Amino acid sequence: PRDPSQEKAHIAELLSYRYILFIGRLVPGKGSTLLLDAFHQLSTKDHNTKLVMICPSYDSTNPFVQSIQERLDNPRVHLLQDVSQPIKTALLEEARVLCVPSSKESLGGVYIEAMATSTPIIALDRPVSRCVIEHNKNGLLIANDKNSVFEALQTLLQNENLAEEMGCYGKDIFNKRYSWHTVTQNMLKVYAGDYPDIDRHIPSDVTMQRVATKM
Repeated sequence: PRDPSQEKAHIAELLSYRYILFIGRLVPGKGSTLLLDAFHQLSTKDHNTKLVMICPSYDSTNPFVQSIQERLDNPRVHLLQDVSQPIKTALLEEARVLCVPSSKESLGGVYIEAMATSTPIIALDRPVSRCVIEHNKNGLLIANDKNSVFEALQTLLQNENLAEEMGCYGKDIFNKRYSWHTVTQNMLKVYAGDYPDIDRHIPSDVTMQRVATKM
């Protein structure tokens, strides 16, 4: 079992560093390999930034985990399992950027959590991501390759003002679209038959996917 006092001290230490944050499972398609490869490349030039990875419990004998174990063993990579919501929120608030280059996001909930804490986002340019992230506004939408992740990380790590501006823009979007007040008001409109105009926030390719699913 984990020692709560040691865990608390470790989190407090992490919060004092400049770090990139990843939140997700260690499985193919969730972006951990892309990010670890990009971070390895970044580490040769940036000796101060750390990578914090929050993930559920995992089996260390899993073939995929074993395939990335050497990169996880990097002393500047900090792997946290099953953290509490308050710790997760605190780490999001202090992160320079949330980077989850996942090709298998279904809702993009982790991106919305980042917006709630004024944290800029790096994600793959996919329909789900475009529902939440406006490129160059509250984050960067990138191609599915290591160099694109590396370049996006460099952009936000080297430009603190840009990162802060993107975080603030994301917080504004969160307050307008995803806050409890907004969600409850929209639900009341649905129950009243006055449906809110949600499709204007959804890319056309997502709408077409919905149509295809119903046919």
